[in-house]
Amino acid sequence: MKSKLSINDVKKTITAYLTGEFAKFPVVVCKSPEDSTTLWVQVFCVTPDQKNLVKEKIFAAQETFFPAAEIMLLPMVKSLAITEQYYPEYLPKVPNAYLIKEPIDLLKGVSDSAPKWKSLTTPSNCTKPRCLQKAAMAGKCP
Repeated sequence: MKSKLSINDVKKTITAYLTGEFAKFPVVVCKSPEDSTTLWVQVFCVTPDQKNLVKEKIFAAQETFFPAAEIMLLPMVKSLAITEQYYPEYLPKVPNAYLIKEPIDLLKGVSDSAPKWKSLTTPSNCTKPRCLQKAAMAGKCP
């Protein structure tokens, strides 16, 4: 029995199902280049203790949505280390505010008449590439 859904509909259905089950993990479903009836189900940033559970859910989705095996779901579960190394675009986005441990006032001590960008500049004797960021954070070059 052939599925009445298009491949795009199937991809959306599987993505929605797995995203509902594992909201923290990015899910990408794509068609295999070798076989039009096989879908790669890629789940990224999976913790080691969740790896088998994610695979089981993919196999459960196979049995639930395609019991006649008209479409095959191939699990491709990626750890955080593999995601960082090969698929950085699927890493969770962290707002810059979370990277700063303490709130800082970058314009503290700058007079109203002085240009505001002056407080963010590096000392003139600094040649290190990361000095601009460090200077803005600490007020001096490392």
